[in-house]
Amino acid sequence: MAKRNRKSQTAKRPSSLLDQLGWWIVAVFAFAMPLFVSPTGKDSFRLPKDVLFRAEGILFIGLFLLAMTWSRFSWREIPRRSPVIIVPVAAVVWTCLATAVSTNRTLSVLSLRTVVFAAAIFIGTTIILRSKDERAFLPLLLAAAINGFVYLLQEFGIWSPFGMTSAFLGHNSSSGFLGNANDVGSALLGPVLAAIAAALATSRRRLLNSAIGALLLVTLMVSRSLTAIGAVIAGLLTMALMRFGRRAALPLFLVMGVTVGLIFAIPPLRARLVSLQQMIGRHDYDEVLSGRTSAFRAATAMFLDHPVTGTGPGTFGWHYMPYKLRIDEESPAVGETSVAARYNFEEAHNDHLEVLAETGLPGYVILLSALVMLGSISLRRRDEEPTGRGESRTFISRLLALPLAVGFFVLALAQYPLQLASATAILLFLTAACFAWRGSETL
Repeated sequence: MAKRNRKSQTAKRPSSLLDQLGWWIVAVFAFAMPLFVSPTGKDSFRLPKDVLFRAEGILFIGLFLLAMTWSRFSWREIPRRSPVIIVPVAAVVWTCLATAVSTNRTLSVLSLRTVVFAAAIFIGTTIILRSKDERAFLPLLLAAAINGFVYLLQEFGIWSPFGMTSAFLGHNSSSGFLGNANDVGSALLGPVLAAIAAALATSRRRLLNSAIGALLLVTLMVSRSLTAIGAVIAGLLTMALMRFGRRAALPLFLVMGVTVGLIFAIPPLRARLVSLQQMIGRHDYDEVLSGRTSAFRAATAMFLDHPVTGTGPGTFGWHYMPYKLRIDEESPAVGETSVAARYNFEEAHNDHLEVLAETGLPGYVILLSALVMLGSISLRRRDEEPTGRGESRTFISRLLALPLAVGFFVLALAQYPLQLASATAILLFLTAACFAWRGSETL
């Protein structure tokens, strides 16, 4: 009997070791990816994060392969019908099919690789976070707080880590460690909602979570990224309704009051909203959309030409200019007026349209299904939730899931978080936490 017990304990040691290794991968990349830059590189912000994203995906795939050598490893017990498995596998399978019939297979293979890495990261993070509590948010929130703090220092001309003098500091050069203002907005949406959900759900570290949430909210307002601000407001309003139910009138009033107060307290944001109102009054909708009308129209045309399989993953930028010229020739009266409309867009600046254009209707259905499954976590009945040790993290999952889905849906209407490694990694981490902590015994 003693010999059998020692054998059983020995068999379980690799599982424990891999769990610890997996947690270190999750924690290190959650903290490092939003902060990793290459100041002397050609692409200082996005490419370094792409490299880390691929590295994390490769490490998780290696971890999966290593886990297969131990029959008692817990990851093999994942139910095949779980949304944690169904959605990523569906995304990979459909991306493979869309790549096979792509109009440019070379570009599509690169996007397929990214989708495979994203699936591995999501599945691995979900499994690892099952044994963790809300402290698992700390690496992600601390990295977001550092980005927010540095961005504010740059915006107000106090200091920049990239050696620029105050004469060159300003809104267009403020970046944190993320990139331009829109990249900042895309990356900070999830951490804002996560920090506030954690502050509402548990008294542990409430002051820290509240402070980080407030810092990131101010950073978003200062960034003047209107789409990200709208996404955060939509997410917070959803969270207030969920948290307070029929008593949500006062919280909703506070959310709107704080938002309006910040708008009036930040002159550049106030000036932009006034300018936006004037553009709408002149019916200058291309300026309202910052010149993105041509990109939206091109993506729509690509989808109409390829409604089932799309033009192929990652091919929007390759097709954009021919489609723009064709559309301008067919309907010259609808010409765009902004300077930005003359640029050659690499992304559609609308992930809804870009997913439709590149992967067709089935690809977009997979994306919507993922959002619905995420949002449905918040709709679980309270009597289905556990009590005791897992209660606080389940409450966080319930408070965060639907606001995160709503916030992403709004953000993707005029930005492209799925094309940015930093934003995608953060969304995968938080979505994985929602599924890992939803209170079910199985994934």
